[in-house]
Amino acid sequence: MAGRNPKPTKLKLLQGNPGHRPLNASEPQPDAGEPIMPSGLSAAAQDEWTAVIPILRKMGVLTVADGATIAGYCQSRADWLRAQAEIEEYGVTVEEPITNRMGEPVGHRRKKNPAVTVASDAKKMMRAFASDLGLSPASRTRVHATPGSDDKPQQDELDSVLNDEDPE
Repeated sequence: MAGRNPKPTKLKLLQGNPGHRPLNASEPQPDAGEPIMPSGLSAAAQDEWTAVIPILRKMGVLTVADGATIAGYCQSRADWLRAQAEIEEYGVTVEEPITNRMGEPVGHRRKKNPAVTVASDAKKMMRAFASDLGLSPASRTRVHATPGSDDKPQQDELDSVLNDEDPE
């Protein structure tokens, strides 16, 4: 479905829920922490996982439930890098033989290198995953996180208000 991603309930509460739509009182709140790297990632995707996990941890948005999203981002980036390397090697266009009805070559024509399509698709997927994770400049403006240790969830002022506690 096209359109904006839904706004988290905590953010709606902070902004006053101007649309007065019902709030999701049972929105899942996954534990903060590092997800386990799924098996099956390519070597380049594993390298990207190792590079991006500390960034997400420092941003304060890493949860144990984000493994598949992070893996999708990492594998999309690895696929994009591999396709870009092929484009560098063979170019944006490649030569294709033209054959007659007998199957004999009679010439050549240029066509788009299939790696261009692979790179474009991988880049779109990478961008979507990066946006979900807050890894792009525009998406960071929509992410509200508390940087800190990911070993335990941090309680913020809104959590205190929602739980009828005194904020610290």
